Amino acid sequence: MSRRRPSCGSGPEPRARGDVRLDGTFLGWVADYGSGYQDAQVDCWKDGAWATGDYRGNRWFRAYVSHTGNATQWAFAHSSYVTDQSAVRGCRLVG
Repeated sequence: MSRRRPSCGSGPEPRARGDVRLDGTFLGWVADYGSGYQDAQVDCWKDGAWATGDYRGNRWFRAYVSHTGNATQWAFAHSSYVTDQSAVRGCRLVG
């Protein structure tokens, strides 16, 4: 059985954020390539602000995604929008 690559939901709800806070960290909407998802490399997870996406939770994944801020970069996406999740490490705190 092959494992699917993680993907990040796109459209009007999934937001790319610079951190796991809801204030002042919005980078752009995760870009939509017609399928409603984009393949994403997922690096780690971090618990932060509680948010409601497809479900309510405080877990965020750091993923390499394209977003409407005209960039492809590492950004945090709410866990409810990351499909085919695989085991990744917790993000190390910086500073």
